[in-house]
Formats: sequence, C-alpha cells, structure tokens
Amino acid sequence: MTAPNPLFTYYNNHCSLCGAKCNADRTKVAGLCKAGTSVKVASATLHFGEEPPISGSNGSGTIFLSHCSMSCIYCQNYPISQMGVGNDRTIDWLSNKMLELQSDKAHNINFVTPTHYSFHLYDAVMQARKAGLSIPIVWNTSSFENPETVKFIDEIADIYLADIRYSNDKDALELSGINNYNDIVLKNIKYFFNAKSHLELNGKGIAVKGLLIRVLLLPGRVKECKEILDFIKRELGNETYVSVMSQYVPYYKALQHKELKVRVSKEEYDMVIEHADKLNLENAFIQEIGCMEE
Repeated sequence: MTAPNPLFTYYNNHCSLCGAKCNADRTKVAGLCKAGTSVKVASATLHFGEEPPISGSNGSGTIFLSHCSMSCIYCQNYPISQMGVGNDRTIDWLSNKMLELQSDKAHNINFVTPTHYSFHLYDAVMQARKAGLSIPIVWNTSSFENPETVKFIDEIADIYLADIRYSNDKDALELSGINNYNDIVLKNIKYFFNAKSHLELNGKGIAVKGLLIRVLLLPGRVKECKEILDFIKRELGNETYVSVMSQYVPYYKALQHKELKVRVSKEEYDMVIEHADKLNLENAFIQEIGCMEE
C-alpha cells in the first residue's frame, strides 16, 4: 500500500477540496458534501452509456462515488449524490477494483463525482499504477473543484469529462446551492484544457487524453446553454469536444419546480444545436430527444 499523501490530513481536517471550501473537520462532522473521512462507493462496473470515445465497445470502468459537492435539485443520480447510497471502501479495495476493471477490458477508469474524495482517489490510483494499472483515468466532474485541488489531481487524471451547467451564478445558487459557480468552474475548465488540450483518440476512436465538456440543456434555458457554447468556442476553440445533452428528466426536487418539472422540448434542443452549428463546433455529440443515460 502507498504511504498516505502528506496533504491528506490537512484537507481531511480542514476540507477545502471543492469550490465551497467549507473547512469542515471531516474526522468529526461531514462537509457540505455530506462526506466524512472514508471513501464511499455506490457501484463499480463496466458502463456503456457514456459518449462513444469513453464507453467504446468494451465499456468504461465506472466507479460511482457517493455524495457530491453540489446539491442539484434535478440530479438523476440523487440516491447516490444526495442521499449517500453506497458502502465505505478502503484504498486497497479501490486499487484492486481498478485492476479488476482493467482485466475486464475496460477502456478506462471513470470516477463519477470524485471531487470530495480527491486524495483517497489519488492514493488509490498511485497504488494501482504500481500494481500494473495502465488504462486512462477519467475525472468525471462537475468542475466545481477548488482550483488548488485541480493542480493536485492533474497528476492522476488523463481525461477530464467536465460539466458546465450554468452561465450565471444566479441559476447555480437556485438550482445547485452554490454561489461562486462561474468564478470556479470556468477557471477550472480553462485549466483542464491548458493541462490536457483537446481530446485525443487512438486508432479505434477511444479517448486516451484530453478534455470533453458536457453541457446539459435545462428546460427554459436555451439562452444560457448558448452562452456556455459561446464560452467554449471563444476560450477553447471550435475543435473542443462537446456533448450537448437533451436527456434532462425531472427527478428529485425538480418535480416541484415551476420551470424544471417538464422535459426539454425538441424545439429548445434544436435551437441549441443550430447555435452549435453556427459556431462551427466540429466535435459536438448530440442526442435524440428522450435519450437517457445513467
């Protein structure tokens, strides 16, 4: 087993891993993310519902982490992210599971909502690599890390599968409970890009390194979605890999929200895709209306 990371105790006792920087002593009380000192895992399995360069033909070795640094009222994985469904696991367990998924021919190891367990995952990846892990690590993130944390996790992440959910802090506060969204997320997105550049694919079309940005269209927010695409084109260029998702379904507290209790309409999605075409975004993945993934 690898030696504990020297920064782990500091971040565990005065946690500032995510953009909220709640400073919780997680040895005594959970942070705003509701996570304590141990890493909690909901599932670890081959997953075929990601974008084609991530899932490929063999599947992505997806490890769903319990809890989340954001509190999205519409989260489709809310039992895991908001209610904490899962089991406490050790660094050894994580390391062995990654090696097992590699043996099952997974194209990558895909950590879903990993931010609040950054140091656990760092140690687990380092241990697994010493034992023979060679497939890429996908950091499947809300992009709401403390920028100082990003500098650390960049040592283990090969691919950033990164969300941009909002173009303004007002929506982020109302719908996800955070009040400094744009300052944190847009800074991190630019860091991800500068560190890894555009997504690189191997000869079989499978991602090996780089950035893929997910943009989820929410009901009634075509303008905001267009603004996010404008940012991507302006700051990162039209070669950036973007997944423009129509899969929104009103889950969890969204069922009581006046605007979010409905599905995205075909007309709304078509307007966003038309805008992506006007921006000449060359590597945009689109979905059929009603297409859903885990």
